[in-house]
Amino acid sequence: MKYAFTAATLAASLGLAAAVTIKEAQSASFVKTSGQQFTLDGQKFTVVGSNAYWIPQLSNNRDITTAFNDIKNAGSTTLRTWGFNEVTSPSGTYYQIWKGRTSTLNTGADGLGRFDTVVAQAKTFDIHLIVALTNNWKGVLLIIVLVLQRLMTSHRIWGHGRLRPATPWNRQA
Repeated sequence: MKYAFTAATLAASLGLAAAVTIKEAQSASFVKTSGQQFTLDGQKFTVVGSNAYWIPQLSNNRDITTAFNDIKNAGSTTLRTWGFNEVTSPSGTYYQIWKGRTSTLNTGADGLGRFDTVVAQAKTFDIHLIVALTNNWKGVLLIIVLVLQRLMTSHRIWGHGRLRPATPWNRQA
């Protein structure tokens, strides 16, 4: 009898857990891999597209719609664009602004609202997006902004002691 309460509680918990089902939300139109090819809804999917980092930088939503219409009419199925745009002073469209070591998201129409429009138009025109979330190209500044604002005064990211990737050949004992 000593464990009767524990056993009853465990049995009730297991019964409750069995009664709860969690359904994974997944779009039926998500491009997947199957062996060495892409599939969409179980059918072979051929990626036809290009890079369009500039689309979120367009100054108004009408231009974004026009661009997606033209991209679709050209036969594209896929578009790679940027899901980042960090700045140190506001100008045009930007998603995040850095002031010293403090970052602030721009959720307005000229910020993440613009990216929401890109995603919505891609859906409207049945264009699948590949969204790059970072970059180390000096002209774009994302990694440089992050490094300079958060860690140090130069772009020596790979040799910096606090920025060691977890790989078998550089783990410290």
